[in-house]
Amino acid sequence: MTKSLLAASALLTVALSANQAAAQMEVSVGGQLDFEAGAAMSDDIGATGSAGIEGAYLLDTFGLDAPGSVQDKQESLDEITGAGLSAALDEDDGFAGADYNPGAESVAATDAERSGDFRNRADNVTISVSNTVDNGLTYGGSYNILKGETNASAQLFLSGAFGTVRMGDWDAAANELGIGSPSAGTGGFDGNWGDYVFNAGIIDTGTAGADGTNITYLTSGTALDDSGVTLGLSYTPQTGSNDWTIARNNEDGFQDAVSAAVQYQGEFSGVSLSGSAGYEFGTSNERDTFRIWQPGTNLNDVDADGNPVNDLEFSSQNLSAFQLGANLGVGGFTVGAQYVDNRDSGKPSGSTDRTWSVGATYTVGPWGFGINYADAEEKVSVSRDADNGASFTVSERVVGLGGSYSVAPGLDILSDLTHFRSDWTSTRRAAGNEDSLSLDNAGWVGLVSTRLSF
Repeated sequence: MTKSLLAASALLTVALSANQAAAQMEVSVGGQLDFEAGAAMSDDIGATGSAGIEGAYLLDTFGLDAPGSVQDKQESLDEITGAGLSAALDEDDGFAGADYNPGAESVAATDAERSGDFRNRADNVTISVSNTVDNGLTYGGSYNILKGETNASAQLFLSGAFGTVRMGDWDAAANELGIGSPSAGTGGFDGNWGDYVFNAGIIDTGTAGADGTNITYLTSGTALDDSGVTLGLSYTPQTGSNDWTIARNNEDGFQDAVSAAVQYQGEFSGVSLSGSAGYEFGTSNERDTFRIWQPGTNLNDVDADGNPVNDLEFSSQNLSAFQLGANLGVGGFTVGAQYVDNRDSGKPSGSTDRTWSVGATYTVGPWGFGINYADAEEKVSVSRDADNGASFTVSERVVGLGGSYSVAPGLDILSDLTHFRSDWTSTRRAAGNEDSLSLDNAGWVGLVSTRLSF
């Protein structure tokens, strides 16, 4: 009986101690609620469309790889754009397009009977906990219940005079410390316009290998803070592995990715200056296939072993990407620029993938105004030999005008007017002859959003 009482007393003491420790933790909940009204006007691919197209690869399915007249295919493509691209390519229109999918987040690239709609969502709703003990160690974490359109994610951190260690689904160092082009409204070229129209979705504001559960070290909290300089270093075992998943294979994404960055922030006589540079590298073991038709064969012909004779397999290149950014602020004005170059990371050798952008904003009292511009391009080229191959080029240019008004603490009205143009070109070399197929879309998107931040 005595032993039982002693055991119960011990458990109660531990529980009370745990409750006292828990009581010291600071818990907060934050996020934002958005109600948005949007309207779009675009070319003959429908008034609404999709975002998230797979960059330079999408024209691989537009029929250049198959026998037939490229002129006929271009005319057919021109005709079906007004009838809805994804719906038409799901049918047999002479295209090798069974795998084509624009990757729409909210609407499909089909006929649109309406120019716009209302929508609302909760974004970045996060539960955060933190505590600081007598020796100066600060520790805690956060849990994102909803992070945009993605799944929930969790993060932990430790911070002290030694710096800051982050563990979990944080941005890797190159993107965590990256300085982007300034913007107003919902973000201009990096805002919500792309959900309303058929577009390429290739504009990058971060490097290619930043996604994945990682461990990151930042010099934040050290004596280096006095100089305005922050250094960062991240390691990601598998870029496609997030949350509680385990990836033991080396087939998808990049492996053993390292991300390094430096950021500077300072102010001199009322002039603020910030800048960053980041670089990432890692290994890719992915292999992909292009179907390049050879004259004298049918598209789906196989050899004696059952292997497609027109398939050309290639290895995706290792991760090698960098970004540079800088902002300058004077009074209420801020101007800045960013350059992101993913090179041929994850693509065939010799490919390119780059985005440059500029922006300017002005704030006065509760009002904010801005304009920004982005230019992005991806190129992919694969060859069976000097006379047979295929290349794909996708480009996108977006200019955004934005404004904001702070109605009350935590309550803002945001607006955007965005103009975009997306172009796709696919070229085939067959027996030394070259043919091309092209597609483009351009238009305007207007947005007004009411945002509640808490």
